[in-house]
Amino acid sequence: MLVNWLRHYSIVSIGVLLAVAGFEARAQMSAPVVGLIAGESPSFNEIRPVLGVLGASSIHAPLSLPRQVSRVYLAPTGGWALAQERGAAPGLVTFQGTVPSAVQAIAGAVRNPDVVSFSPLGKSSALYSAGGAIQVLTGLDATPRVAFQVSFDEPSGLKKLAVSDDGQLLAVLTAAGQVYLLTSSMTPLLAYAGSPSLGIAFLPNQSAAVIADGGNGTINLARTANGVPVVQAVTGSLSSSPGDTLVEASLDGASAFVVTAGSTSACRVDLTSGSMQSITLPAVATRLGRLRDGESFVFSAQRAHGMVSDR
Repeated sequence: MLVNWLRHYSIVSIGVLLAVAGFEARAQMSAPVVGLIAGESPSFNEIRPVLGVLGASSIHAPLSLPRQVSRVYLAPTGGWALAQERGAAPGLVTFQGTVPSAVQAIAGAVRNPDVVSFSPLGKSSALYSAGGAIQVLTGLDATPRVAFQVSFDEPSGLKKLAVSDDGQLLAVLTAAGQVYLLTSSMTPLLAYAGSPSLGIAFLPNQSAAVIADGGNGTINLARTANGVPVVQAVTGSLSSSPGDTLVEASLDGASAFVVTAGSTSACRVDLTSGSMQSITLPAVATRLGRLRDGESFVFSAQRAHGMVSDR
C-alpha cells in the first residue's frame, strides 16, 4: 500500500514474501531494488532487500554478508552500513544493488559500541560506549574517518543519539527525558526536558534537530546559536501517547513524519506552519526508516518470528 502525503512524500507498507532460496535468488536478480532494511533479530546481523516497486514490494531473504561480520548497522537509504567483524572495530560496507563489499576498516573507530545512530542521509554516524564516550564518524559516503570523540556522563543513562549530516552537532536523549546538544568544542548543554519516550532526528544537511515528544504532545526544533541551544516550538500538538516517538524529516527539511511505536497512526507535520496531516496505518508500527529514494519512509511491525511485516 502506498499512501501519498502532500507533495510526493510517502509512507510505504511492505508485505513479506517467504520462499525457497532458489526463488529468492532469481527474484533478487530480476526485480528492482526499492531499498534495504535491517532485520530486527537480536544479533543485529541481518540486512534484507526490499524488491519490487513502491506500493507493491516485498522483503526477501537476508543478504550474504562477509563471513566474519557479527553485527551490522544499516545507514538510511541503504547505500552502506557499519559492520563489526569479530574482535574488530566497526568498518564500512557499501552496497552495489544488493551486493555488499568487503569490510573497509575505519582507523580509530571504537570497538563494541552500545548505541549506533546515523545522520538523516547516513553521511555521519555517532557511536556511544557505556564508558561514557561518544565518537562521531564522518565521510561515510566517501572517505570514512573518526571526526572527534567526546565524553558524556549522565547518571540516568543515554537512550538515543542523533547527529547532523556534517557530523558537527550531536543531540543526546537521556533516560530521564533530557535532550542535550554538544559539539567537539562545546560541552553538553541542556536544550529540552520532556518525556523519555520522545524522538529526535536532524533535518537533512542542516544543523537543526526535530524533538517530537509524543508523551507531552509537543514538537520543537533545536539548534545552537553562538554556542547556546535555541529551541523553537512548532505550532500544533501531537496526539499524546506513551510509546516511543519515531521521527524522520523530509529531504528539504520542511516536514517531519511522526509515528508512535505500538500505535496504528502517523502524521506529517509542516515545521513552518505546524499544520498536520494524519493517516491510519494498517499495522502496529515498531520503527520508521528512510528508503533508497530518500523521500519515502517505511514503517514496520514485528512478528513473533522477528520478520518485518506490514500488510
